[in-house]
Amino acid sequence: MFKILLFYFFSGDNAQTLLSVKTGDPDYVIAHKNCALALNCSVLYNASFGYPRFTWLKNGAPVEDSRRVHVLENGTLFIRRVLHKLKKDVTDQGTYRCIVELSEVGKVIVRDVKVDIAGEKPWSETEFPAIIPQSLTSFIGVAMVELT
Repeated sequence: MFKILLFYFFSGDNAQTLLSVKTGDPDYVIAHKNCALALNCSVLYNASFGYPRFTWLKNGAPVEDSRRVHVLENGTLFIRRVLHKLKKDVTDQGTYRCIVELSEVGKVIVRDVKVDIAGEKPWSETEFPAIIPQSLTSFIGVAMVELT
């Protein structure tokens, strides 16, 4: 089931929607080692209050932007190649949190998700695109309805 949480700004008798947050994305994901992973952070916002700033945390620490790990403009955390090297203490396994901030308004925790890592997929999906596929950025959207 998907739900929409609405955050309002009240000024006198008028109420304006600040931010709409889609809930219902899975809070537990199993990712395949050496494959791509996209974690959504879906919001609609009122541009008159500024543009949202998306921050992802992994185990409480900010996720560093790199060629392999990138936060897209729509808030999705895109990991081009999932790592899991326990001997080197390098892994994408952990608990992720997406926080959205509207300047001068505040911050909202949009999503918490636990990521576990499975072995490599048995087929040749371990080759990675040189750029982020358009299909990963075009499906993000929020409808103002409740689905059951």
